[in-house]
Amino acid sequence: MKCKVSLTVAVLLVMLGFSPRLKAQVAGASLSGTVTDVSGGAIANAQVSAKNTATAVVTTGEANSDGYYDIANLLPGDYEVTVYAPNFNSKATQVTLTVGAKQVFNISLVVGHSTEVVQVSESAPTVELATSTISSVVEGAEVRELPLNGRDWASLATLQPGVVSVRTQEQVQQIGSHARGLGLQMSIGGARPTQNSYRLNGMIINDYSNAGPGSVLGQNLGVDAIQEFSVLTSDYSAEYGYSSGGIINAITRSGTNQFHGSAYEFLRNSALDAANFFENAANLKKAPFRRNQFGGSAGGPIWKDKIFVFGDYEGLRQSKGITNIADVPSAEARRGLLGDSNTGAPLAPITVDPNITKYLTFYPAPNAGLHSPSNGATCNQTTVICNTGKYAFSGGQVVPENYYTTRADVKVTDKDSVNGSWYYDRSSFTQPDSLNQALDQFLVGRQGATLEETHLFGSRMSNTARFGYNRSYADGQLTVKAINPAAADTAFGMGNGLFAPRTTVPGLTVFGGGLKGQSVQNYLLETYQFFDDATRNFGKHDLKFGVMVIRYHENLFAPFREDGVVTFSTLSDFLTNNVHRASAPPNLANIREHNLVTTIPAVYIQDDWKIRPNLTLNLGLRYEMETIPTETHGLVDNLPTPSTDPGGQNCPNCQHVFFTKNPTNKNFEPRLGFAWDPFHNGKTAVRGGFGIFDSL
Repeated sequence: MKCKVSLTVAVLLVMLGFSPRLKAQVAGASLSGTVTDVSGGAIANAQVSAKNTATAVVTTGEANSDGYYDIANLLPGDYEVTVYAPNFNSKATQVTLTVGAKQVFNISLVVGHSTEVVQVSESAPTVELATSTISSVVEGAEVRELPLNGRDWASLATLQPGVVSVRTQEQVQQIGSHARGLGLQMSIGGARPTQNSYRLNGMIINDYSNAGPGSVLGQNLGVDAIQEFSVLTSDYSAEYGYSSGGIINAITRSGTNQFHGSAYEFLRNSALDAANFFENAANLKKAPFRRNQFGGSAGGPIWKDKIFVFGDYEGLRQSKGITNIADVPSAEARRGLLGDSNTGAPLAPITVDPNITKYLTFYPAPNAGLHSPSNGATCNQTTVICNTGKYAFSGGQVVPENYYTTRADVKVTDKDSVNGSWYYDRSSFTQPDSLNQALDQFLVGRQGATLEETHLFGSRMSNTARFGYNRSYADGQLTVKAINPAAADTAFGMGNGLFAPRTTVPGLTVFGGGLKGQSVQNYLLETYQFFDDATRNFGKHDLKFGVMVIRYHENLFAPFREDGVVTFSTLSDFLTNNVHRASAPPNLANIREHNLVTTIPAVYIQDDWKIRPNLTLNLGLRYEMETIPTETHGLVDNLPTPSTDPGGQNCPNCQHVFFTKNPTNKNFEPRLGFAWDPFHNGKTAVRGGFGIFDSL
C-alpha cells in the first residue's frame, strides 16, 4: 500500500482559452449552476434542458428553491442548453462539455414571455470555479490531429504540467523486462508509475503489474476511437480512489445522428533514413525499418435519436532491423590456442573437449574484428593471440498488433440511458537472441468491457451503476523457433528431451539456450469491477456518494529457464569442459501456476457546498481497504521465524497467508478543498486542497 498526503494551494490567473475542470468518477460530464433574474434573485423550479447537438438526446433538470440546478453524466460534446421559467424569456446557449467535467454555468433570465426564446452567444466560464482539483483535458481534436509517434494517444498526457515520462525497467527484449509492465510509464506529481490509475469509459484498465496499459511497444492504439481524456494530477475529490498518484480518465467516441467514418494508413520506411553509427562502424548494410499503421472507424444511428453505435479497428505491422554485436571465441581459441589477457603472449595449448567442439556451433565465428589484449597489441596469430572477436549481424524485430473497440449508446426513456463498450488489443514482439540462434518472443494482450446505466429520480437526483471486466496478460520470454537447427536438437541438453542450457562464459556473450531456454514468466490479471455513483442536490449542497468493489485475480506461471543453466569460470575452463556451476532444469510437473485473489471495496461521500456565489467548499471522505490476498491452492506460506523449521520439511506454525493482520483496515481518506472567484468575473480562481490518498 502506498499512501500520500497532499496539500496544495494554487493561484491561477487563467486566460479564456484554458479549461481545467473537475472530473467525476463517472466518465460523463455534469452541468450545474444557478438560475437568477437580472437582480440576482434565485428563480425556483426553472426547467433546464441540455440537448446534445450530435445525437439530439435531451436531458432535463430543475432548479431548486435556491435556483441551483445539476444535470449529471452527460456524454462529452456540444450542447444547447435551454432554460425555461414562467414569466421570463427562455434562454438558449451553446455549451461544450468535456470528459468527466463538472461545468459551472450560471444563467440570468429577464422578465418577458416564456414563449420567447433568446439565443445568446455567451459561454460558460473556462476557469474552474467549483473545485480544488488540479487537472487538464486533452480534447478529441488534439488526440486525432497532433502528430504522434506510433499514434499513442496516452503519450499526450506528458504535455500536461506535473507529468513526466519515465522508464524504470529494461527494454522488452531483456530477460524479465515485462515483469513491471511494458506500457507508458509516467510520474504524475512525483508519484511512482504504479501509483497512477488509468480509466477507459469509467473502468480501471491498469495492466497486470498495476502500471500503465500498453502493447509490447509501450503504445496505446485507437486514436480515432478516443473522444478525449483528462489528467488529474492533484487534490482530486473523494469520488476517486485506488490511486495516490495521478488519474488518466479517457472516454471513447459514440455514434451520432449522422453516419461518419474514416480510413487511414500511416507509413514509416528506412528508405528515408540514414545508416546509424553502429552500422557504419561495423560496415553493415543499413538495417531496414518499415511500419504500417492502418485501419478505419465508423459510427452512426441504429435508431435516430435513440440508439447509436461506433466502432474502430487499427492494425500495426512493424519490421525493424537491429544491429547486434556479440563477443565470440576467436579461431585460435576454438583450436585451443589462447593468449595472455594482458599481452596476448601465447599460452600453453589446451585440448578442446570434443563435446565443447560441438557446442561451439552456438558461437558464430568473428566477422567484425578481434578484441585486442588489454595492452592494445595487434593480433597476429603468432606472438600476439586474441582470444575473442566480434560477431555482428542484423536481425529483425517483427511486431504485429491488432486493436478493436466498439461502443453503443441507448436512450431508453427520458429517465434512463444505457451504454456499453468493448475493446481488444493483442501484440507480439519477435526477434533473434543475442547470438542469432533462436527467435525470442513476447506476447501482450488486453481486453475489457463495460456496461453502464444512468437513471434520473426526478429532476434533482441521478444514479449511475457500472459493471466492468478487464483482462491483461503478458507471456515471455518464449523461444518460438530455432534459427540454428542445433537450438532444437535435444542432443545438447542436460537430460532427455531437453535442449541446450543457458551458458555463461567470462568474455563471451551469454548464450540464452536452445528452445525453452529463456526466462519464461507468464502473467495474467483479471478484474471484475462494480461502481455505483449517486448525486443529489440539497439547496446549496451538491452531494455525491457511492461505492466501488474490485475483485482481483492475478495468475503467475514462472518456470524460468526450463533447460537449465551452466556457468564456467574462465574461457579455458569452458573449452576444456570444466564446469563451475550447473543448475538443473526445473521439474515442470512440480511447478504450478499461482492464483492470487484479493478484493478492494470502497465507499465515499462528497459535498460541494456553494457557501457563497463565488466560493465553493469541497468536503469529502473516502474509506477504501483491501482484503488480505490469498492463493487459491494454498501455495503461499508465511513463516513467523526462520528457525521454525530449519530442515524445511514441516512447518506447523506456517500459515497460507501473506499477512496475519490487515494493514489497510483504517484507510480513511479525508479530502478538503476550496475554489474562490475573488473578482466575481469567472476569470480568476484561487484554489487549495488537502487530502490523504492510498494506492492499494
